[in-house]
Amino acid sequence: MASKLSKLRAKGKSPARTPESHGAMDRHSEWLQRYAEYLKTECHLAANTVHAYRRDLQKFFDWLTTKKRLSNVKL
Repeated sequence: MASKLSKLRAKGKSPARTPESHGAMDRHSEWLQRYAEYLKTECHLAANTVHAYRRDLQKFFDWLTTKKRLSNVKL
């Protein structure tokens, strides 16, 4: 049985294939949203756990942005 994430990738909708015109932050926000959805639906994690993962990843992306390292990261 294929996972939802696998189906999205097969359709070409993975965050790594997002057009450059959206900008780095839009790509990362979209990636965070899709990752949180994956954690909820495929990993069956509790809502508080998903929220904590998302919050921590957002803080990490913010830190990378301040260090000007995020523009080189492809998700």
